[in-house]
Amino acid sequence: MVEAQNYHRIDSLKHFLKSSFDTVVVHNLLLLEIEYRNINTDSSFYYVNKALDIINKKHLDYYLDDAYNSLASDYKLVGDIKKAEKYYLKSLYLAQKNNDLLSLSQSYNNLGTLYSDIGQYKKALSYHMKSLEIAEKIKNLNSEGTTLNNIGIIYYKIGDYDNALKYYNKSLKIRMHQEDISRIGLLYNNIGIIYYFKKDIDKVFIYFNKALRIWKETKDKRQTALTLSNLGELHLELNHLNKALQYILQADAINEDLKDKSSQIYTKSLLGDIYKKRSRYFEAKTFYTKALKIADELDSKQDKSDLYKKLSEVLELMGNIPDAYRDYKLYSQFKDSLLNNQKQKDISELQTKYETKKKEQEIELLNNKNKLSAAIQRNQRIVIFSLIGGLLLVLFMVFIIIKRNIERRKANELLARKNEEIAHQKEELTSSIAYAQRIQTAMLPQNQIADTSLSDYFIFFKPKDVVSGDFFWWTHFDKYTVISVSDCTGHGVPGAFMSILGVSFLREIVSKEGITHPGTILDRLRTEIITALHQKGISGEQKDGMDMSLITINHESKELQYAGANNPLYIITSNARNLTGFQNLSGLDGFYEIKPDKMPIAIYYKMKPFNTVEIPLHSGDQIYLFSDGYADQFGGPKGKKFKYQPFKALLFKNADQPMQHQKEELKKAFETWKNDFDQIDDVTVVGIRV
Repeated sequence: MVEAQNYHRIDSLKHFLKSSFDTVVVHNLLLLEIEYRNINTDSSFYYVNKALDIINKKHLDYYLDDAYNSLASDYKLVGDIKKAEKYYLKSLYLAQKNNDLLSLSQSYNNLGTLYSDIGQYKKALSYHMKSLEIAEKIKNLNSEGTTLNNIGIIYYKIGDYDNALKYYNKSLKIRMHQEDISRIGLLYNNIGIIYYFKKDIDKVFIYFNKALRIWKETKDKRQTALTLSNLGELHLELNHLNKALQYILQADAINEDLKDKSSQIYTKSLLGDIYKKRSRYFEAKTFYTKALKIADELDSKQDKSDLYKKLSEVLELMGNIPDAYRDYKLYSQFKDSLLNNQKQKDISELQTKYETKKKEQEIELLNNKNKLSAAIQRNQRIVIFSLIGGLLLVLFMVFIIIKRNIERRKANELLARKNEEIAHQKEELTSSIAYAQRIQTAMLPQNQIADTSLSDYFIFFKPKDVVSGDFFWWTHFDKYTVISVSDCTGHGVPGAFMSILGVSFLREIVSKEGITHPGTILDRLRTEIITALHQKGISGEQKDGMDMSLITINHESKELQYAGANNPLYIITSNARNLTGFQNLSGLDGFYEIKPDKMPIAIYYKMKPFNTVEIPLHSGDQIYLFSDGYADQFGGPKGKKFKYQPFKALLFKNADQPMQHQKEELKKAFETWKNDFDQIDDVTVVGIRV
């Protein structure tokens, strides 16, 4: 069944299937395939095949790669390895044909994972190494990190734990550089497993607990349960029965909450093992029976076999010999059934090999018998066939020339129609985005407001796409100027929608209601965003929202008030004067960073009121509000992030210059750093001199 939190997303995606744009329909069909992949494979196959039909009919070849990979993933999930391989290879050939290096790296990686899953480790390693070589060449850290992890998994499977650890650590270094928390957690778990097999139990606990902290922070219940189970099983092996019980009970409760029946079999079976070791046989029998009931529902023969054996052992310890014997017989039956299935599979494979070899030998014998008579007849046929062949060749060439002319004319007509259709769609899409840009631009504040209330300022605003997920906003009334810089979830059109929401709510809260206290503004804005997006805090829910720094300047008292949601504030004081109560940054005299509250303007696991910081201002003080786009931009000689320390140094270096000159220096440094790299996020920096 679909979990409740998925209904809304699936319904939203289905709504877009009514679009008149084929590209929108195909895109959402492929997203629906992903949503259903682990829920209902029949539905998953239905949506990807429907997408493929449209792709082929409308010649939307740029979606073929996604469709082939989706089909391959579905076939892999249902155990049809041959068809999974077929579609992964189709994706590979497409990437080679288009010289798409990123897709080529991903295709090699997908094939490597497939072959690893079926035990063809040498072949799998070869494909992963090809993937890694390309990822390093194009400097795609995400693909590189994924492939390094997959190589580590292969070495783990073949028992080469030193190499497994080496590649996991390489992948971990990349994920830490990317600050990809979820993947860092998975790698901590993988590294912990390696240390388990290397018998370094202290390090196993260190890495499992690191992973557990991440899963709890990110509220990932499924991974939390898995890591708790690993820790519990480890304590069980070490005979730390109380700790083992504590961890496994927590894991089992989460699995029940998630309705994850397969994992419940595992945790309830472990609980039975713990109680059995504590000689509490009745409780052990209870948990084994619960696990067996679920295994029966899932028709998991391997689990049923294991559990009947465990029940037989505990019943024997309880002195119930008849029932122990009954369950042991059931264990034996399931074990034999499993063995017979495997034997039948092995026999079928051997029979196939034998029949193939036999047919090859029969063909070879028949060929030898026919060689003599064929040689005699060959010379007679040569003359006849040469004459007939020559005539047929001439006729065939004439036919081909005529056919190609007809096909060329039809293809040109079709191409002209398609080009016209694409041009029309592109025009409509471009027009829509341009209209969205005009709406967003109209929503942003007019410079005249800042010109009348601020002595000197600049705005460096560089969207990643036509429209932006960043926005800046200000207003002035009475003696107050309120200024904010915000970074919404996403960029492009989705981010722009969030920014329009943000501007609308700020106008309502500040301009209409007259609220100027920054902490109160952010509290109210958070409430409005949560209400507008129907956020409930449910696991798996979209975490849309925004990060923001917001200041209010009181022009009469020369005082600044600041509140921040994940975004800090920088102040460079005039003549390097000290700000009492705030720490000056080392090596940058007069440079102060005012820390934000570590929570977004959205639903979050902690929902405290936003703090407001009050700072006295002097003439010549400089204030900087910004999004994370500048510091997070990849570039430079090593393809790394610009980062915040160089950003601070750049601001400090140019602090004695006029504001417009500072803007030009920021722009120049950004373009130099970015060089040939793509811009990865929207960039906004606002500087103000008091």
